Amino acid sequence: MEEKNARHLAEIIAASWLPGALFGLHFAVLLFFLNPNLPFGGLSAMRSMVLNALLFGTLGSFLTLPWTRKHRRRALRLLPWALTFAQGAAAALCWLHASRYAYYLPGGINDRLIKGAILLSVSTLICFYTALLHSVAKRNYGIRSRIAFWLLPILSVVLVCERRLAYSPPKSLPPRAESTVPDPLPPSTRLLVVGLEGATLDAILPLKEQGSLPFFSRMIEEGSSARLGSMRPNHKGSLWFTLSTGKLPYKHGILDSKLRAAPLLGRETKLELSPLAPLNLFAHLWGPSRVVDASRARALPLWKLLAQLNVPVGVVGWPLSSPIEEPEPSGLRFLLSDRYFFDVKASRTAWPAEIENRARLFRLRTADLDPALLETFGSPPADGVASAVAEDLWRSSLTSFFLDQPGSAEVVFVMLPGLRKVTTRYFGGFLAAEFEGKQRAPYSDAALAIRAYYSWLDSTLAALWEQQGSGMMAVVSAHGAESSKGLRWLRAELSRQRSLKADFHRSPDGIFLLYGEGVKAQARLRNAELVDVTATLLFALGFPIARDLDGRVLRDAFDPYFLDHHPLTFLPTYE
Repeated sequence: MEEKNARHLAEIIAASWLPGALFGLHFAVLLFFLNPNLPFGGLSAMRSMVLNALLFGTLGSFLTLPWTRKHRRRALRLLPWALTFAQGAAAALCWLHASRYAYYLPGGINDRLIKGAILLSVSTLICFYTALLHSVAKRNYGIRSRIAFWLLPILSVVLVCERRLAYSPPKSLPPRAESTVPDPLPPSTRLLVVGLEGATLDAILPLKEQGSLPFFSRMIEEGSSARLGSMRPNHKGSLWFTLSTGKLPYKHGILDSKLRAAPLLGRETKLELSPLAPLNLFAHLWGPSRVVDASRARALPLWKLLAQLNVPVGVVGWPLSSPIEEPEPSGLRFLLSDRYFFDVKASRTAWPAEIENRARLFRLRTADLDPALLETFGSPPADGVASAVAEDLWRSSLTSFFLDQPGSAEVVFVMLPGLRKVTTRYFGGFLAAEFEGKQRAPYSDAALAIRAYYSWLDSTLAALWEQQGSGMMAVVSAHGAESSKGLRWLRAELSRQRSLKADFHRSPDGIFLLYGEGVKAQARLRNAELVDVTATLLFALGFPIARDLDGRVLRDAFDPYFLDHHPLTFLPTYE
């Protein structure tokens, strides 16, 4: 009797543990799909599969044993459905991540992930049909049905593993001979590129119609403008590096904001992409993470490419511009990296070394801001506005200083991040006041904060353009902002504070404004994407377009005279 009871208990525990273990095996393989740089094979893959099977199997046991621990028959009847559910959940994960990371994964690995999802879906449907027939008819499982339910889950794991094993990263090509790249010509025009984090035409256009943004209005009416299609998921560094390189994330190598250690998969294992939360907790237990910087990049951003072509270039706070390399490209005139502005203790954040301390003299604290300026944002200004102004004013003042220097840079890249902070807090309230007619506080206060900040940026851009005096100005944003949707909207409706905020996770369209010499007036560019910015700016400067870029030249942005005198030329690569 005791032996029989022990056997029944073992069957109950196994029935509770196996579905979670099956899901854990598929989850382990998914990690290697999302990180194709990791070799799938040997001890690391085996360790990952065993550990995830143990982890999810144990978790599944805790969830089901309270209902099955004294009911062997119930546990065995539940097992086919649980195995079906585990395969269905694994299939859903594969479909979801293949869609979510379409821009972030190489085509070969993404195709194989989709094929794995198809195989899992077919296996799930067969198991579901078999379980349904036996449950409706209240039939016992025969020998063939039992074999099918053991064989199909095993085959699903084997076939998905085979799909991952079939992928091998493409081998890097040997460097091209220098003679294949023509000698670069000096740029035909000066260029100022200004990044505005979170800028959107959904705010600029209505404020333009109200007469609040004279310089933005001038750029749009006398230049070219576009809604810049962004990419999901909204990984800030990856989006800006895509804009800066003209290449998709899986090519330029910046896939996420953090690089996560996964010591359970191997001592030196690093995950570039993690599954969706909360599953990412299981992906990298229990290792630290570090912020991704330019050392992970596999492509040249435009500012560095131009500097290597001996074009005089300057950089102020552009995303992923640290750490600074030694030696820097010959054309670089000055570089204050993004990290320089928020990490005083970090090394290699400014170049040349003598400007590091001097640039800090331009920094303003919120207490140092002109009271008359702050009054334009409300009395008192909304929370966070003053600090955003101080941050952007520091960067714009430095840019103005460098533009004044004789013989300085011909092409300058500057990032003004303050708008994102203000937009994050108040853009939902701005939309509610402007488009839904909610004029009571706090919506009216939020609308004032957004309106005043865009107005201040308008005057800041106008001053920088006047100081530059000639050439072109490009204003870009890697993504825009919108109000909350779906479940996020429901959460926002339950909290007035949340309803004031912006939502970035769907990566709304950013902006691309081009203004100056040779730019076509009132040009509304269609189907512009992040990857098009680099190619378009290279063309504006008179350089050939590399064929390894993923973007295209937005030729409609330029007037006929410019196009006639600047033929579109190509070369294989600048790298």
